[in-house]
Amino acid sequence: MATSNGNKKNLNLPKVYCFICTQCSYSTEHGQTDTAAAKNFRRILKKMCQHRFPKGHVLINQTSCLGLCEEAISSVIYPKQIITTSLRPGQESQIADLIAQLIQTLE
Repeated sequence: MATSNGNKKNLNLPKVYCFICTQCSYSTEHGQTDTAAAKNFRRILKKMCQHRFPKGHVLINQTSCLGLCEEAISSVIYPKQIITTSLRPGQESQIADLIAQLIQTLE
């Protein structure tokens, strides 16, 4: 168990954590997708955030199932616990915009 010893050292933790469910597979008009769409969504979003935000401000990571896969790709964004569902490839910039708005409220 890790505890704080009262040391005032700045840990430089990210301001925002975004977890993308990379286990999502969902139905489209062309059939069932596989998890590659969700994994690619996370990869694209991570690259967008690396270019858009200062280093260390945002952590984009993967998570296992959030229980919302039937609706499409899902994410949860901390520290506000914002859950997004029904995400499709091509909507990565919408999540980056949401992260930018969240960072503004935290500063």
